[in-house]
Amino acid sequence: MRETTSGAADRSTGSESLWLAERSVRERPLAFARRALQPRGRSPACPRYLAALERALWTEFPPFAAEAYAELFRSASDSGQWVAMWLMRVAETEGQRARRLWGLAARGAGGKDARLLKQHAVDESDHALAYLALLDVVFPGAVPAQFRRELDALSPHYTPRQKLSAEDAAEGEEVSGLDGHVRLNLEELRAAARLVLLRDAIARYASGERLARAAERVDALLRDELRHVAYTARLIEDGARAEERPLAELLCTGLRAYNRATSEDALDYSYHVRFGNYP
Repeated sequence: MRETTSGAADRSTGSESLWLAERSVRERPLAFARRALQPRGRSPACPRYLAALERALWTEFPPFAAEAYAELFRSASDSGQWVAMWLMRVAETEGQRARRLWGLAARGAGGKDARLLKQHAVDESDHALAYLALLDVVFPGAVPAQFRRELDALSPHYTPRQKLSAEDAAEGEEVSGLDGHVRLNLEELRAAARLVLLRDAIARYASGERLARAAERVDALLRDELRHVAYTARLIEDGARAEERPLAELLCTGLRAYNRATSEDALDYSYHVRFGNYP
């Protein structure tokens, strides 16, 4: 988790996860975006994006911004086994996203967007390992040693010095261009919302020094997510202006599609079934 992707949060205000936890579940996605784009004492960047995001969150309400979703997470995390499995599943997802982002960067190798996407892929590669490190801290010795070594393969272990290749381009995101940037942005907002829920969950299974170490890792992940939200927001605002596409419509359409794309996730599926609005 590095400091090179464009857009940085204000590091002087302490724990990002505690700051976000003070907001209601519904407020967190927009608060997260504002945090990413408005370092303390400065004017907000991307005001058009923020206004469009606020409208989209009210128009195409995402499950991860619902208190009921948080309740489902809290209920599931009563089981330590569920939390451990969730950490492994997220590590797998982060590794897959790293590979797709790397491929997307390879498609546009040489451009500014490609450099940002490449760094994002490196970050996600690191995140896969970070979630596994959380598994080790919160549940020490719970995973057999051989299996734990195999889990490291979930990360592609990308580095900033690693070169992009033509073969990598085949692994790019299914959605690219401006619509792809919107999806990336929403993925980061969702990841942040779930990290705040995770911080509460791990407090049930770790205390003292282990909890402090786990909390530091969660905050490091959140700082990365802030940077990813910031740079994708800038790409979205600039891209919408260049393509003359209405930002509010772009984000509403993107969030509607993203809600459907994630509807098979266990928690999201439970939310949709419970409230009768399965897409």
